[in-house]
Amino acid sequence: MGEVTKKVLFCDIDNCYTDSREWFKYVPEDNSREGWDEYIKQEHLAKPNKPIIDGLIDAVHNMDFIIYFLTGREDRHGNRAATIRQIEEFSDGQIRITGDNPNAYLVMRKEFDYRPSAQVKEDMINALVAEGVRPLAAVDDEPSNCDVFVKYGIPTAYYDIENDNLTWRTI
Repeated sequence: MGEVTKKVLFCDIDNCYTDSREWFKYVPEDNSREGWDEYIKQEHLAKPNKPIIDGLIDAVHNMDFIIYFLTGREDRHGNRAATIRQIEEFSDGQIRITGDNPNAYLVMRKEFDYRPSAQVKEDMINALVAEGVRPLAAVDDEPSNCDVFVKYGIPTAYYDIENDNLTWRTI
């Protein structure tokens, strides 16, 4: 999985690659396991976020980047397959995790990992860097996640989906 010869971009899924605002309305108020399992079943409510998807397609095709999607989505039940389907379908097959010539990878929160997203993503970064992945930039919609990327010296774009605005943050 380590790509040391290509330029790497880390990208979040929800409210970056996808517009998940309708889906997020179903986050369980009681934070129960059953509630989260029901929530996962509503993944069809996430829609493509064209501005970010178009930028990633351009990065892959014109700038020779490879995308690593780092997401807080839990790798449980059919959530991995649904997320891969969204990535590939929302880009009209131009961003591929499957097949003979993938140009993206998906790293998900492990099943039953209930830690805050920033802690989960910090572990993802450390594991990928240990494999030889050297990210040149990151995009995320959570300020605490952006703080983690910046902590590791990764120039990071904070994405505000409400205003379709990227704000770059560096050390």
